[in-house]
Amino acid sequence: MEHQPIEKWIIEGTPLTPEQQAQLEEHLRICKHCRELQRSLLEVDELLMQAEMLSPAEGFTQRFQATLAERKALKNRRQLRKFFLSLLGAAMVTFGAMGLYIAMTSSPVEVVTRLLENSTRVLINLDQLERFVTTVFNTLPPYLSVGIWVVAASGLVLFTLLWIGALWRTSFQGVFNK
Repeated sequence: MEHQPIEKWIIEGTPLTPEQQAQLEEHLRICKHCRELQRSLLEVDELLMQAEMLSPAEGFTQRFQATLAERKALKNRRQLRKFFLSLLGAAMVTFGAMGLYIAMTSSPVEVVTRLLENSTRVLINLDQLERFVTTVFNTLPPYLSVGIWVVAASGLVLFTLLWIGALWRTSFQGVFNK
């Protein structure tokens, strides 16, 4: 016997169409299980209606309100800690895998040679960049180079402030799930 729609109708108590109501009554007439379910639910509803409404203890609302901000802050700190630990764990696994791959595919001499080679390349590229910037600034009129420095410094200050603001928000307000 199919009880699912009947049990749902009994438990939810939503208005039924005349056809559904007739189907419910017919099913209740022949099904002892669903009749017991409906009777039990009606008894529970009756008991709940008769029950005395209890008031919370004196000062409950104030105590709850007082600790609410602290509990939220604790939850946010825990969430932030989990996030950073997960990030740290992922970074450690990634670097560990990279180190293992390098150790398995290269000899120590090759690793040191590549490290020195790449470090030298970075220094050479920085030197070339410095020469390029120096040449550009020497060929520009003085007022234009000062303007470029002002714009660059302003942008750097703006990004620094945004970064500090993001760190502050994450540290003190936490990460919110929406």
